[in-house]
Amino acid sequence: MRYFFKAKQLKAGTNKRFWGLWLPLSLMGGIAIYFSFSLLERVVADRLDRKTFHASELVQKQVKDNLQGIYVDLDFIEESHSTQNVLLDPSSEVHKSELNALFLTLSGTHKTYDQIRLLSNEGMELARVNYNSGKPAIIQSEALQDKSDRYYFQEAIKQPAGHVYVSRLDLNIEDGQVERPYKPVIRFAKAIRDETGAVQGVVVLNYLAEILLDNYRAILSSVPGQRMLLNSDGYWLSNDVRAKEWGFMLEDEYAFSREFPTLWSGMKDLSEGVLEGDQGRVNFFTLKPLAVKHQHEEPQWKMVVVNTDHKLGISFLYEHLAYLYPLLLAYPLGSILLWFWARADSGREIAEKELLALNKLLEEKVKKRTVELEATKDAAILSLATLAETRDNETGQHIRRTQHYMQILAKELRQYPEFHDLLSDQSIQQIIKSAPLHDIGKVGIPDSILLKAGKLSDDEMQVMKTHTTLGSDAIEEAINSLSSSLAIDGTGTYLHYARDIAHYHHERWDGKGYPKGLHGDSIPLHARMMALADVYDALVNERVYKEAFSREETEDIILNQSAGQFDPRVIEAFMNIKDQFWEIKTKYAD
Repeated sequence: MRYFFKAKQLKAGTNKRFWGLWLPLSLMGGIAIYFSFSLLERVVADRLDRKTFHASELVQKQVKDNLQGIYVDLDFIEESHSTQNVLLDPSSEVHKSELNALFLTLSGTHKTYDQIRLLSNEGMELARVNYNSGKPAIIQSEALQDKSDRYYFQEAIKQPAGHVYVSRLDLNIEDGQVERPYKPVIRFAKAIRDETGAVQGVVVLNYLAEILLDNYRAILSSVPGQRMLLNSDGYWLSNDVRAKEWGFMLEDEYAFSREFPTLWSGMKDLSEGVLEGDQGRVNFFTLKPLAVKHQHEEPQWKMVVVNTDHKLGISFLYEHLAYLYPLLLAYPLGSILLWFWARADSGREIAEKELLALNKLLEEKVKKRTVELEATKDAAILSLATLAETRDNETGQHIRRTQHYMQILAKELRQYPEFHDLLSDQSIQQIIKSAPLHDIGKVGIPDSILLKAGKLSDDEMQVMKTHTTLGSDAIEEAINSLSSSLAIDGTGTYLHYARDIAHYHHERWDGKGYPKGLHGDSIPLHARMMALADVYDALVNERVYKEAFSREETEDIILNQSAGQFDPRVIEAFMNIKDQFWEIKTKYAD
């Protein structure tokens, strides 16, 4: 009977799943076929977008790799003795000769600087080497020029100390005229300042940007469409039609922003995107040659690719017709697979329901047993600790107080970044559970010493100090027994906190404590916390050897008279929660 009922359930579940999915999937399949060519048009466009985006990443990396080393060269020139000597004595031909030799070496070695120059603080060239298309030459003194009116000099001396001015990408100008053949350059200028911050001179490197533009064109050569590079004003820096380049420096003034104002308006304020227009599909990306701070206009370019190959048409349809064949073949095969899936999933659901019912029953039993075990364990710990405290004329309230002290102290210390990982919720709970065992070792101390009303002698004090090792040794035995009996790592339980607290809670931050004489962070954090909590409770409560101190006296002793005893961060945390400490003392008074 049960088998018949399950078979009926299986059949009903299979039909429900199959028809519930087959009908909408068939409808969706029909819609997918209907719109497949439109979607394929989008796929082709996305493929073009990805290809263009990948090219933009390569271009950005190539630009940064090419330009990053320029900062190193600027620093090298600035710190060179030859540079410093010329700035100190501009009239010395010997110093200028040494500096020109340095510039000549840099120009011939790097082969990327059209000019390397040192200007005075007034903008006059003190030394200059021209690359001369691979034949570096020193410019003689009589041919040196005044560059005080050039924008790169004026901008460089405005920069904060240590910062570099990076110019726009433009054409080199000599004697007020654009140099021909065109020589694209980027000027890197850095002011050299003395100890007072006064400008002593300016180092200028004219980077040959044609190298960078050639690499740009090579990377984009595999991307279909019209490929362009624009400056921040919409002028062409690179174009498949080379005659339209550098319009902002020439009389013809060709500009993308003028020929295509709508496109330019849509892209100029965006870092990247895709626009559709009469011209085609336009992919654009913003390239930043270097991240430059403290400049009103940070150099940036727009990489633009205009493409029309993705548009839907007769040739497009014919070329991609084969994409439909796999879809038509997959439809009947998918229907068969869907039937088998529906049958298997229905059987799985029936089995899962039976398993869930069984698991729920088992989980409830395990949960109940776990709660019982935890409660039994906690009660055993508390009873054992209370028994130990009774030998010391203390009550179980001392245990509760120290547990609460430790809890609020741990939560306060967790706000410190260095303690955050050490004081997770789980760790705090284990610390609270282990705190009652801090003086368990006193069970092994003779009553004549433990209950003595007066001051202990030196020998008696030495015996009293052994309660730390007696307690930690006993807990260590428990850890070893647990590890051996249950084949688990006993140090992963609350017992390792209890062992450390019992062993080290009388250590001092300055290393004058016992039993090991540890100092600083070598003392476990939970033992440092217990040191303060234990002292606080001993001060505010009556003991066989002393009267209880007032709140004010206790806080004064801990905050002002215990130099070197406690971790300063624990002291700081105590200051923030001392009101809560007193509330705990009052609530759980003996």
